[in-house]
Amino acid sequence: AFSRDERHQDLAHEIEDMKEMGVSYFRLSPHSNDMVATAKAFDALLRGQISAEEAVARVRESGIDKPFSNGFYHKKAGSEWVKP
Repeated sequence: AFSRDERHQDLAHEIEDMKEMGVSYFRLSPHSNDMVATAKAFDALLRGQISAEEAVARVRESGIDKPFSNGFYHKKAGSEWVKP
């Protein structure tokens, strides 16, 4: 999802934390990038086949040219990026 300043929310680094909390369903918001590549990257991440860093790199390669954000997850402004 876009925040107001056109950042892409990315919680790849937080997936393991969410799984430990009992989250078992994850949703990708559609964008104009290659969503098949994005879905494959997150599927591989969820299966433990690639790291969060690799998933982020694959998503970036799929056509994302805006900054990522994850602030809301870390109780910061939603548009911020909290380094993993």
